[in-house]
Amino acid sequence: MTFLLILVLATLAVAGRARVRFGTVRWRQAAQHGLGMAFVVAGVSHLVNTTPFEQHLPEWVPAATAIVVVSGIAEIVLGFALIAARRSARVVGIAAAVFLVGVFPANVYVAVAGVDVDGVPGGFYAWLRLPLQAVLVVWAWASTRPIRARAEINAVSAYGLMPALPSRNGLDRDRTGAAMTVQASVLRLHRFRDVPTFMAAALRLQGAFADSPGAIEMSLRAAPLRRTFWTLSQWRSEADLRGFVGHPAHVEVMRRFRPAMRSSNFITWHTADDRPPTWNDAAVRLGTDGQPSDAYEVDQRA
Repeated sequence: MTFLLILVLATLAVAGRARVRFGTVRWRQAAQHGLGMAFVVAGVSHLVNTTPFEQHLPEWVPAATAIVVVSGIAEIVLGFALIAARRSARVVGIAAAVFLVGVFPANVYVAVAGVDVDGVPGGFYAWLRLPLQAVLVVWAWASTRPIRARAEINAVSAYGLMPALPSRNGLDRDRTGAAMTVQASVLRLHRFRDVPTFMAAALRLQGAFADSPGAIEMSLRAAPLRRTFWTLSQWRSEADLRGFVGHPAHVEVMRRFRPAMRSSNFITWHTADDRPPTWNDAAVRLGTDGQPSDAYEVDQRA
């Protein structure tokens, strides 16, 4: 329980310092550094007073004092590694989690055998420490996961774990560094029963895209349980994009499903064709740029 208390207080202290210095808090990093400080304190306590930790070991275990000292040194090393680690944080976090799992049998022994440990409450407290060990293992694993770029975070938030469907190439698929127009869209349906038919219609539209003038590449994403679909398409020019919007197949699909749509959002931008857009780009733009002009919205919905 003392370890957990130090962990929480150290994490809050790191977070508070970051708030004062930088005006923002990276809680995962604060949790990592807090865990490191708790490990250092715990390791030092192993070396200062070995008796309570020796009592965690059965009498038949040889060299109990040496084991306690070595484990204390290991905790100190892991603690400083957690505080200092950047690129290697994942490896250090896994090592810390493995260490916590490795010392877990000692806590089980104290609870099952009813061992009286100096300076530690007895009775139910020994059993309470067991599930807390699982919390510490999860903390070590979660706090050292890589911190993704903001665009990636937005993309994951938007799409969940649903991968993009295989993309389709258009007639003008060659990349020359020339300018191109990109469109991203998000379409949300009212009812689950419309999801299968809309998905089939979207896949058919990919066929129409492949034969459209100025088409470079199109990709689809779908989250059926959320009744949400995304498209990301690349065109030689905005005129080519508008030509596809007016394609009979596209007009028929949009008219058919317009009553079923809860909402829709379309956004366009321009870039070079040798710098193709990513789904991260689409997530950020759809989430921050808002709706396009009313006229263009009407054109898209046909």
